[in-house]
Amino acid sequence: MHGPLMVGIGRLLKAHSRHTAEFSLIIHESYQRQGLGTELLSRLISIGQKEGLERIHGLVMPGNAGMLKVCKELGFEEDLIDEGTVVKVTKDL
Repeated sequence: MHGPLMVGIGRLLKAHSRHTAEFSLIIHESYQRQGLGTELLSRLISIGQKEGLERIHGLVMPGNAGMLKVCKELGFEEDLIDEGTVVKVTKDL
């Protein structure tokens, strides 16, 4: 018998003594494009608001169109960094 399957993880890492946090999220490839990323990121936004954060941000690979779409739909702004190899997404809360 196997244990439960973990299909996704979301994390919010608050900067020490600051009002910002970095999010990270991963969804098992078999469960992508089913709204789980949107749900997890929405919950992280809600947690950030309850914690009194001013903004959250994350780093997304430019080729990850699905995650960039989720971020755009949830109101994140995009900024290419590291010579265009990474997209920094930021949302003011």
